[in-house]
Order: sequence, then C-alpha cells, then structure tokens
Amino acid sequence: MKEVNPHLIHFLGSQEYWVAFLLRTAYSSYSLHPVDERAQCDRWTFGLVTLQWPTPHLESNGPMVRLELDPSIPPKYKVSCELSVITKEVMELLYQLRKASASLQTGKRQYSQREQHMPAPFNMGAYKYVQELYRKKQSDVLRFLLRIRCWQYRQLTKMHRSPRPSRPDKARRLGYRAKQGYIIYRIRVRRGGRKRPVPKGATYGKPKSHGVNQLKPTRNLQSVAEERVGRRCGGLRVLNSYWVAQDSTYKYFEIILVDPFHKAIRRDPKANWICNSVHKHRELRGKTSAGRKSRGLGKGHCYSQTTGGSRRANWLRRNSLQLRRKR
Repeated sequence: MKEVNPHLIHFLGSQEYWVAFLLRTAYSSYSLHPVDERAQCDRWTFGLVTLQWPTPHLESNGPMVRLELDPSIPPKYKVSCELSVITKEVMELLYQLRKASASLQTGKRQYSQREQHMPAPFNMGAYKYVQELYRKKQSDVLRFLLRIRCWQYRQLTKMHRSPRPSRPDKARRLGYRAKQGYIIYRIRVRRGGRKRPVPKGATYGKPKSHGVNQLKPTRNLQSVAEERVGRRCGGLRVLNSYWVAQDSTYKYFEIILVDPFHKAIRRDPKANWICNSVHKHRELRGKTSAGRKSRGLGKGHCYSQTTGGSRRANWLRRNSLQLRRKR
C-alpha cells in the first residue's frame, strides 16, 4: 500500500476533550492511547488511526490503557484512504475504539460518566452527499454527468417542463417539495453580453451613449431565465431557480413554479403565502434570489451600497444636504 503523509485532524467536541487523528495508509493496525492531559502528546504509534484524548480523572503516573486490534477486524471499521475531513467511517471507528477502551478501564470512575461528551457516530443525509458532489464540479463524476446532461438538454426545446428536478438537493433548499402544486421548468439562455437593441446601431444621442456592443447587462442570466418562464406560465408563481449546466453557448437553469390555486398549496401553512396576489410575477420585480442579487440587496458588508432600501435611496441620502432649521 502506498504511503502518504500523515494528516492531523482535530475535532472540537467540548471544552474539556479533544480528539486527534493521525492517518496513515502504510499500516493496518489500530492503536488506542487514552493519556492524561498533562502527559506528553507526542506518543503516536505507527497505526492507521491513533486516538488520544485527555482524561482528567487519571493520575499523570497512572497506567496507560493501550489496546491493539489485529488487522482482521471488519472492513467497515478500516480507513484506507487519505482523509482531510472527519467522515462517517472515522466517527464509527472512534465510537468502537472508545467502547473497547471503556471495558479495559480499571479506575474508580468509568468512562460512562463522560459518554455524553464523546461524539456519537453522525449520519449525513443523502442530500448532503449530493451537495458535496456539486462543490467539486471539476471532478471526474461531475464532468461526465454535466457533459451528458448538456448533450441531453441540447436535444430538447429551449423551454420545457421537467418531470422532476435535476438537482433535488438544491431544489429542496430553495423551497421545492415533491408534492402536487410544484412544477419544474428547464430553460436555456444564450451566454454573453447584451447588445443594445437599436436599429442599425443608431442611438441618436450623445457620444456617451453611442455604445452598442460590449455592453454588460444589469441583471444576470438566471434572472432573465426566470422572467421568460414567468411570462410563459403566467398563472403560476416563480418561487426560485438554480443553475444546472452550461456549455460554450448556453446556460441551463431550472425554475421552481408554484400553482397558487392548487388545494395542496393553499392548505399548506408553510407555502400558502405565495397565493397572495401581491406575489404575482415576483421575477419581474426582482423579488427572487437572482433578482435581489442584481439589485444589490443582501446582508453583509458586500451589500452596504443599498442601505436604506435601494441604490437610488442610498445615493439620494448620501448626496442630499440637510440643514436643520430652528422653528
């Protein structure tokens, strides 16, 4: 097995205890060392995983509990790859090693008193794994998947209804639910800048406004895609949208639409807010996430230019001179 550099990973569970993992792939044995927090911390063994945590109730010169496991343990407890994050397999291994060390403890206080401090093996949901996949779009899996999907989308019409979202994890985070009343539309938008729509390039104005090409649109392509779908489906409400794929010519987005007259939506207390008439054509008024981004609205220091409601309100307040008059 090829040897790799060891990686030290810290897991901060509580203020009293910490866990350190030393990962190597050149060995297949496991070693466990519960030591006192005042002892030396450089006692590592040449094992695949070395576990160490401080035990305040042990004396510094007390016996050190050491557990050696043979390489014939079940494969699900083995970690044979280089890790940079704490995964489910590492947490399960930690849990099994801690239970084994508790049976060897000879002190007055058993490890059961601090079981609540040790992290239990956590389970990530399926959508969390899918979300992690899309964070690495240059991986072999995503490159192959997105290329196949782009080919499929090119064979379809410009705007069409999709039976289900291509990214269910992203759709659910944006409000989609697999129930009646929710509709998914897929649309492609041509990439590139926005040419000024003037006949024969004549703008009939000052030289400042003579530009026709090389103009950048104020709104992003995702907001444009929402507008086009919203105009096609006038009786539905645009909830949100997300990116699905892109090639050299087009960007593909999926739009989440809601039927405001469906009983499943009107009877849902978490979704019937969109049935109000004030939410008609949210996408045309910059109320969706993509529209708010082009308006400069958001939270944080990046959106300070719209403090006060909008860019115009912010500019007017900063450029207005107010003189207080005594009356």
